[in-house]
Amino acid sequence: MLVTINRLPVELFTCIITFAELPTDRFRHPFLLYTWVCHHWRSIIIEDSDFWTLFRLQLIPTHPTIDPFSRELLRRSKSAKLDSALTIKSPQSTSTLEDLITQESSRIVRLWLSTDQPKLIQTVFLNKSFSMLQAFTHAGRSHTLIALLPLLISANQLSAFQCTLGVTFSANDLNQLIPVFSRLRSLSLYIHTPEIFQSVLLLLHDNAKLQDLQLEMHNKRGTDAPGQIILPELQFLSINFSSVLENFRTPKLSALDVTCSRLFDLLGYPIFKDFKFSPIRCLYVLDSLNSRGIHSFIGLHECFHAEFLFSTKTEGFTDDTVFLEDVEDVFKVTDISLHYSPREYFNIKFCSDDITGVLERALSPILSQLKNITELYLLSRVSTGLNGIPFEEIITRTPNVEKLVVQYGDKLKDFIHLIRNPSIFPELKHISYTISYSVSLLYELVESFADDIGKSLIECLQSRQKTHGNKLKFIALGNCPPLPDIWLEELQKLGTTVITEKNVNKLIVDETSVEIAFTDSGAPSQTPYITIIAVHGMCFSGAIFQKTQELAPRKSIRFVAINRRNYPGSTPFTASELEVLTQGSEEEKTAWLDARGHEIANFIVRFIEKENIPPVTGKTGGVILLGWSVGVGEANATIAAADSLPTPVRSIFTKYLRSLILHEGAPIMLGLPMPEKNWAPFLVDSIPPEFRLPVFGQWVTSYFKHGDLNSRDLNVLSYVLPSTHRVPTIFNISAPEQKSTIFDGVEGSYEGIYTFRFGNQLNKVYRKALFDTSTRDLFPHLKTSFLAGTETASFGIAGLWSIQQDCEKSKNASIKLKLAPECNHFVQWDDPALALSLYLECSGL
Repeated sequence: MLVTINRLPVELFTCIITFAELPTDRFRHPFLLYTWVCHHWRSIIIEDSDFWTLFRLQLIPTHPTIDPFSRELLRRSKSAKLDSALTIKSPQSTSTLEDLITQESSRIVRLWLSTDQPKLIQTVFLNKSFSMLQAFTHAGRSHTLIALLPLLISANQLSAFQCTLGVTFSANDLNQLIPVFSRLRSLSLYIHTPEIFQSVLLLLHDNAKLQDLQLEMHNKRGTDAPGQIILPELQFLSINFSSVLENFRTPKLSALDVTCSRLFDLLGYPIFKDFKFSPIRCLYVLDSLNSRGIHSFIGLHECFHAEFLFSTKTEGFTDDTVFLEDVEDVFKVTDISLHYSPREYFNIKFCSDDITGVLERALSPILSQLKNITELYLLSRVSTGLNGIPFEEIITRTPNVEKLVVQYGDKLKDFIHLIRNPSIFPELKHISYTISYSVSLLYELVESFADDIGKSLIECLQSRQKTHGNKLKFIALGNCPPLPDIWLEELQKLGTTVITEKNVNKLIVDETSVEIAFTDSGAPSQTPYITIIAVHGMCFSGAIFQKTQELAPRKSIRFVAINRRNYPGSTPFTASELEVLTQGSEEEKTAWLDARGHEIANFIVRFIEKENIPPVTGKTGGVILLGWSVGVGEANATIAAADSLPTPVRSIFTKYLRSLILHEGAPIMLGLPMPEKNWAPFLVDSIPPEFRLPVFGQWVTSYFKHGDLNSRDLNVLSYVLPSTHRVPTIFNISAPEQKSTIFDGVEGSYEGIYTFRFGNQLNKVYRKALFDTSTRDLFPHLKTSFLAGTETASFGIAGLWSIQQDCEKSKNASIKLKLAPECNHFVQWDDPALALSLYLECSGL
């Protein structure tokens, strides 16, 4: 294949490579990776200046000069036109930057600029020749934009402009932009004040060149238009409020992106009334659905793509018949997608309590085509169906469902009775049924409820077993009372694991009756098997591993997630233990952390004995100890304290333990210094104390785009700002799941004290667990690893690099270091199958 490509003419080859461009934030430059393929590719790409025109430069106090890589890019670009992005936060960079701009300004075509230093702008950017500048984006504050006005006015070829007009930007400042606005084809403005907004509309009126306009108001109040706005050439309009649309006259408009509270009043707006949607070919709508909603879209026949996002506020429909007829007209649009706050409707995630049945009935022809759905989510009372579509009808339309998730169910027994019929969802393997809270309270008053549910489940599974073998392997019941052990054992015999939130098991782990709560996926049907025991982190309880627990039995894994002390189900810390946390001496803190290690070791041994866990046998059996995030500290303590365990306990513990996995522990959890640029919401004084942990819980679930991780340079990490390329995990955790998983109150409040006051103790157990030969000699099978994702928060990668540095210093090559591509801090939730594979890989399996 490579030989065939290399026979292509150079011009055709370069065209193909251009279309295969890679993201710059991953490879530092989009075409750099291709220079590593072969000598032929390298010579072509390096010599072609058009490949090197993308220029990104960040000058900050710690790096105030141009780095060698950037200088090499400029050299390779020769005299080609530059697409430049400059971030300047260092006053010491003035002379360096002035030399660069003086030399390169005449070939800059696009410029993105972020700086808050007006003096630097006057020195560096003014009186320079930006004769080729066509597009300019200003990402700084208004006072720096004012300083840049002479540059914008002198850039005669400028046709695209994007900026923010803040509260300090005056009408006089705006008047200076008149010659700039008059020659623009594309304009994007974020405006803070209604006065400036109205002035902008006046300036734009009768602009004969503008084709693309994006307006966003910080505060939508007082945003009435000053009069009629004629834009004869405008083709795309994006606006985040609707009150001014009636003033627009745009005969050539072909795409509209509008966010408003009363979109469907637009029927009378001249922008639509005069042109009947006929020119509009793309429509994006964010709005509340109401009874007049669909009428506005009649006549949308030329539109080839329409996208609607309806908010949760829904008004009733007054005429179902008329509405259905109108829907038929709307569906003449050839490419239409409906989204519903915020789940994709055509991904078959039904929300019925907040939307009328008319829409479901209108869409029934489309729903009937969805026979290949394998995962069905019902946010509804199952017994009543989905407002117009009975549950039985849904079943007939989705015969291949393997996973069924029901939220806010009201009649669990009726539901179990329904699926006793093996012809209903014959491929069903997983059920997650969360009982609505109001019904849950009634169930708690009925002592026989749990018994009745256990019996019903047994009968259901026996019925399915007779027909084609029981494929239903996992049932999770939310807000359900714990099932008696007798039923759990019978269900296990049928090959089905049942977990309820309140079916949390507990083991006493010391002579003072300290209990550790845990959830258990149950023993796989195949034996022997691997057992993973997971120690969770800060704010997130052991329930954060429930997705991996659901999948574990299929991979011959038994997955146990404990709740650390002070988290639900486990014994809270005593007053004396809390006193050590807050003001204990070094000796007391050492004993405190050793005690946590002993508790987990005792838990493992007692669990082994109680459940008859298979011992290590070749590549199977034994126990993997997994410490995740803050749990890394106690996982290390468990290994380090093994030598002080009673001999019988130590003998079992050390013989069964086959692997220690440290999953994204921050350097501080190893007793090592955090990076100088480290940032987290709970460190920010301006965030009210009661919000710091909740904000942290949302921020840490994000995905981050870092620089070149092969460099092991802490400066390439993104410390503060998450990426928007993927939705944070928190949005994949439903409200009931969050309630049983996230504990950012008193449970997590002591974590900060623990992490910041126990540095010496954490470092001691880290070095003893990973580098002490006498400790290693205790464990005949133990393999140690550190796992981090490439898109996790900075602390996880910094932790891996810290261990890597210590391994190099100690010449210890036995510790496996694994960077998992495209994973964040919550791979165990977002991609549980991948998480299990990574855990096995880290364990050498």
